[in-house]
Amino acid sequence: RRSSDLGILDNIRYIVMQSDDQKLKPWKTTAQEIVFENKWFKIRKRHMQTPAGAELDYFIHEAPDSVICVCVNDDNKVLVERQYRPPVEKVSVDYPAGRAEADDASTEAAIRRELLEEVGFTAKTIKQLAVIDSEPGFSIKRTHVFLAQGSIDTEATSEETENIIAEFVEPSEILAMIARGEMACTFCLSATLLAFKE
Repeated sequence: RRSSDLGILDNIRYIVMQSDDQKLKPWKTTAQEIVFENKWFKIRKRHMQTPAGAELDYFIHEAPDSVICVCVNDDNKVLVERQYRPPVEKVSVDYPAGRAEADDASTEAAIRRELLEEVGFTAKTIKQLAVIDSEPGFSIKRTHVFLAQGSIDTEATSEETENIIAEFVEPSEILAMIARGEMACTFCLSATLLAFKE
């Protein structure tokens, strides 16, 4: 129906819906450039125009996708890693994770490699649970979440800057670690939600 055919209340709803639809239209990029780049990531500056006509510079982080895995052994215990994280200046409890490299055949290949490198974990079975936007207001990077069952069979070959202590814990301890703030990584919390509902 045309807006002129609607009653007063319906007409108001029609205008509000049009306004909401307008707000969600894509922003236009009018110019862009890379303003920072190293071997790990880039920062791209885009000059953009919103649907309402406002103009602004938007800075976007570009990096390879990352992978994370909740690993369970035959006793149904969950593998966690402890390592010092310089940005937050504390020891963090996390699941094995890393970034997908250009020579990885797939994200599954990437997480299998990371598991071997970081803790020597061999996955007998592995399942992708989801792909999540890492930080949609800032980055194009996505995180691929996996659930695996297996065991630690080989010695880790992690990088010299990765000082990792790994252990298997009861699933209930994971929730306690989250409550205590020891496991506070957003990717780990997302992975916990996805894996624990399986």
